[in-house]
Amino acid sequence: MYFISINIVNIDINYINRSILMVKKEELHTLIHALSKSEKRYFQLFCSRESRGSNYLKLFEAIESQEKYDQEAIKEQFKNEKFILQLHVTKNYLRKLILKSLRNFHANTSKNIELKDILHNIEVLFNKELYIHCETELKRANNIAEKYELFSGIVEVETWKRKLRQVMHPYDYTSFKETLTSQENAIEVLKNNNEYWKLAVNTSISLFKEDEKRIKKHALLSSPDDALSLEAKVLFYSTSSLYHINNKNALKAGIALYDLIELLEKHPNRINHEPGLYASSINNLVSYLIFIKKYKEALELIQKAKRKYDNWKISTENRVLFKQILRTYNIELEIY
Repeated sequence: MYFISINIVNIDINYINRSILMVKKEELHTLIHALSKSEKRYFQLFCSRESRGSNYLKLFEAIESQEKYDQEAIKEQFKNEKFILQLHVTKNYLRKLILKSLRNFHANTSKNIELKDILHNIEVLFNKELYIHCETELKRANNIAEKYELFSGIVEVETWKRKLRQVMHPYDYTSFKETLTSQENAIEVLKNNNEYWKLAVNTSISLFKEDEKRIKKHALLSSPDDALSLEAKVLFYSTSSLYHINNKNALKAGIALYDLIELLEKHPNRINHEPGLYASSINNLVSYLIFIKKYKEALELIQKAKRKYDNWKISTENRVLFKQILRTYNIELEIY
C-alpha cells in the first residue's frame, strides 16, 4: 500500500479536452474489447432475451470486429438500419446493456455486489407492501454487511429496518432509536476508516518528498486498538511500515508488515472476500525482505502465498487480483 505523488506542469487544457472527447467517443469500443470470452458469451445470451436485442447485438459485434474504432465505417455498414439514425442513443443503451450483463455475470463474485442486489430486492418488495418478504431479505443483508464489515451497507440496512418497523409497528419508538444508534455506530467506524486513509495518504506523500524530513508520529499510529475495523487495522500496519521506513528503522517496518500478514490470516473469510489485499500485502513484505537481502525468507513466504493462491478461483476477469498474483511470480523470478 504505497502512494506516489506525481506533479504535472505546463498542462495544455485544449489538448486534455480533445483527449477526453476522443476517449468518450471510443468508450464503448474500449469497454467491448475489455470483455473476456466468457463475458462476451454471457452478453450474447443476455442480449438475445431483450426485445430489441438483435440491433444491439449487431452493433456490439460490429464494434468488436474493429481493431480501432471507426464510426464512419459503422454508419456505412448499417446505413439501411433505422437505429443508425440515432447512433449515439443506440450506443448509450448498448453500453448500459453491457454493464447490466456484467453485473449479472459477476453477481456472486463480491459480497458488496451481493449486498447491493439484496438491498435492491428490499426496495422493490417494500414498494409492493410485501413486508414479511422484506424482513427475510433484511436478515440476509444484515448478516453479509456485519460479517464482511460493509459499514456503508449497514447504514442502508438500518434505514430499511426503521422504515419497515414504521409501517408494521408505527409506535415502536424504542426500535426506531435502536436502528438510529446502530447507524451512528456504523458511521463512526466509517469516519475512523477515513481518518486512517487520510493518514496513509499523507504519510505516503511525505515519504516521497525530496527534502527527506522525518514524519512526526501521528496519534493514530500509537496502537492498533484505535482502529475500529479490519480495514482500519490494515491501514494502521501499512502506514506504520511507511512511517518506520521514512525514519530509517527497517526492523520496525518489517515487524509492521509481518503483523499485517498475521492479522489478515486470522480473518480467512476476509481473505477469500478480498484476496487482492492479501496478495498485495504479501508482495510488500517480500519486497521488504529482498531489500534487506533475506532471500531465503522471501522465497519461503512466496511458497506460502502460492499455496493459498492454489485454493483461490482466480479468473482473468479480476484483472487487479491477477496482476497482484503475477507480481508475486515476477518477484520470485527476480530473486532467482
